[in-house]
Amino acid sequence: MDDIYNELNTYLRGSSKTGINETIASFLLTWLNDVPNMRASDIAERCHTSTPSVIRFCRELGYDGYPDFKDAVDTYCQNVDAEYLTMRVPLRVLGSDADFTTSIEQWTRQMHEYALRTLLTVDRPQMLRLAQEIVTYPQVYVFGIGVSGIVAEQLRIRLARRGKIIIVMPGTHTDLPLTENKAETLGIIISQHARLLSEQHAGSGLPPYLKRYCAKTWLITQEPPDRRFAVDELLHILPNKNHEAENHSLLYAEEMLGECCCQLLEKQL
Repeated sequence: MDDIYNELNTYLRGSSKTGINETIASFLLTWLNDVPNMRASDIAERCHTSTPSVIRFCRELGYDGYPDFKDAVDTYCQNVDAEYLTMRVPLRVLGSDADFTTSIEQWTRQMHEYALRTLLTVDRPQMLRLAQEIVTYPQVYVFGIGVSGIVAEQLRIRLARRGKIIIVMPGTHTDLPLTENKAETLGIIISQHARLLSEQHAGSGLPPYLKRYCAKTWLITQEPPDRRFAVDELLHILPNKNHEAENHSLLYAEEMLGECCCQLLEKQL
């Protein structure tokens, strides 16, 4: 079983799983890189189940038990790490048409693989909650800088076409009021690497500003989901070791969130 990642994806797409097995599979898929440092009891606690249930799940996948599964995950993660750190498909814009076409095909396949890994690990219930609040709140402010600003603008355009107006802001002067009606205002920060938004910086900057003027605050980030931030809710997007793929992952995640919002808007019609 060389590709445990695809093994778990295949399992989740199947129809023979029980509720707790689906929870375990989703957890393992999201936290695969951390599994080599976790005990079966750690996974059981995080999935709100028993250690024997985790062991039975591993055996259902075809492993002798959890130690066998963990060893296989360790080997897989080491191979993936090496692949992600060294794998680079250049875009051959210069040169022959044949080289250009081949490079585009290879590059697109690589980006597709990175995006697939990201989107399959997104917490869909959490994304749905965010989408519902974007659609429900009368006033929605989205803050993003750099690549995150592009993602925010893409979301704004997508929703504007469906009649939902959100306001995108690249930055803010924290001495200026944001809105007159806090109860009807949602604040969203998109920050690819939100280290400066962690709780140790809670006394200054954007998060406390939004908390002052927004009924609810969200953060969309590729920082680890176990890090605490000075916001109400977090939507974690799996990062990649390849910088170009990391940027694409955030954009693909916006596609997913935007489509979720649009479908909710259509239901209201």
